[in-house]
Amino acid sequence: MKELRAYRPVMGSVVSTDIWKKPLTFTTLDNHRETLSMVMVNDIHGNNELQKKLLGIAPPQDFDMVLFCGDMCSHINRQSDIFTSFLNTSIELFAAQKPFVYARGNHETRGAYARNFSRYFAGSNGKFYYAFTYGPVRFIVLDCGEDKPDTDVEYSGLIDFDSYMLEQKDWRSREIDNPEFKNASYRVVISHIPFTKGGWYGSERLREQLLPLLEQAQIDLMLSGHKHSFEFSDKGNAASFPIIVNSNNSVLTLFASNHSLKVQVKQEDGKILLEKEFQKQ
Repeated sequence: MKELRAYRPVMGSVVSTDIWKKPLTFTTLDNHRETLSMVMVNDIHGNNELQKKLLGIAPPQDFDMVLFCGDMCSHINRQSDIFTSFLNTSIELFAAQKPFVYARGNHETRGAYARNFSRYFAGSNGKFYYAFTYGPVRFIVLDCGEDKPDTDVEYSGLIDFDSYMLEQKDWRSREIDNPEFKNASYRVVISHIPFTKGGWYGSERLREQLLPLLEQAQIDLMLSGHKHSFEFSDKGNAASFPIIVNSNNSVLTLFASNHSLKVQVKQEDGKILLEKEFQKQ
């Protein structure tokens, strides 16, 4: 609409493309599939060339979906930061045909436009904590919040992630009773900040507020980032389930069926850091 006149609205120019000459297809999430293949990257911090390199090792076209496990942006001061940090590159590489899901990182809580981030990548509940089923896997996506106390001077008293964790705790207790969660072949938790021991305040807060519920829920695997280095904690170490911390210079691939859950982590130079099949809890 160019001008909304009282009796004769003035329409703008017609904008169209030649898309009809080359039809495009898009594959949505499918909870009825018997298998799932997924590729995950994280902590790119706006380095589009690194994103291209990692997704060149595991091309999204060969997988059912992509998982961005947080900190694809360093901050979000304006709307364009979302696009220039990773989204334009994602569209160029795969996102016009393949779906991706997003776990918000602590850096994506920072900046004047960060409060609008949920308009783009939140779950169907409008939150950055949500759950969904794809094939044999029930994914629980958690919102890790910041990695330092709410009282830290750099936050200027503008955040309250302590209360927010209690809100997630209440939601998580209800998700445990969800039939889709109970009946899933595998249950995988996604959190940008891992629930490993010895971390900063944010990690310890997650362990204190959310770990007890997760340990009651027969979780099969947790996938995280944040540390910018690879780490694997087998079940019984930091938690009753294994935790994989993917580096910012490695790519994680996951293959699941009703009877198998396999993960490989490969560094950008091609070195395999982990190749493991996980048993159902």
